[in-house]
Amino acid sequence: CGSGVGSCAPGLCCSQWGYCGYTSDHCATGCQKEFGGCDKNKEAKVITKCTAPGTFAITFDDGPSVLTSGLLDYLDRVNVKATFFVNGHNEKNADTGNPILSIYDLADVVKRAYKSGHQICSHTWAHTDLITVSESRVVYEMTKLNHAFAKILNKVPTCMRPPYGDTDGPSRKILQKMGYIVVNWNVDPVDWNPVNSIDEMYQEYIDQTSSANPRFGKFISLNHDVWNTTADFRPENYPKTIPLAQRAIEYLLSRGWKLVNLADCL
Repeated sequence: CGSGVGSCAPGLCCSQWGYCGYTSDHCATGCQKEFGGCDKNKEAKVITKCTAPGTFAITFDDGPSVLTSGLLDYLDRVNVKATFFVNGHNEKNADTGNPILSIYDLADVVKRAYKSGHQICSHTWAHTDLITVSESRVVYEMTKLNHAFAKILNKVPTCMRPPYGDTDGPSRKILQKMGYIVVNWNVDPVDWNPVNSIDEMYQEYIDQTSSANPRFGKFISLNHDVWNTTADFRPENYPKTIPLAQRAIEYLLSRGWKLVNLADCL
């Protein structure tokens, strides 16, 4: 990029050396504003709740996993659409006691979720805390997962959730330049903590939402389709044990909430 060469694609910065990119090497000192964006670009806004009154977006992080297919079966039965924030290969899922599988191993599950009307969003390739790594690593985490989405879905999402909900100024600038909407939550049943029982997680849903009017409230809930307590619909365990996903959805529907995917809540 540069004089006599041309401009960068929308959202990219032209460095002083004539290369297009997202990082501070491209967008800060020496950035050629005539041929691309520069650091005047805003940070990505972090969304924590729906904007449409009376909507409740149930979201699931860290999958796909061996549990996701059974969860999709249940969501189909009750005609509820959810949003899945997907990793590429999350080795931290070893804590769940279930097999660690990549997005390619479960490509058919991701396709099924998408074709069933659920929303698919990015959660980084390896569940990396974005505030602890370099700018180039942030780009790598998002781009590597995008390659997988392109192969599996022929589409690349523009919604993402940072692992642990963590972002800082530099990472939000990169995410903005890459065209992402950053989505966190305002309801957390703490289902990621294996110490908590299903009853305790369910009570969190009640405690955090019961005072809101289902006609006007705006919620996004954090859940994880990698934990048995949340999403185990496998016949060897269900319906002997009713997982959090079912208990929460039944409760929210009984109160009159409109359960939607993320696109329909913003």
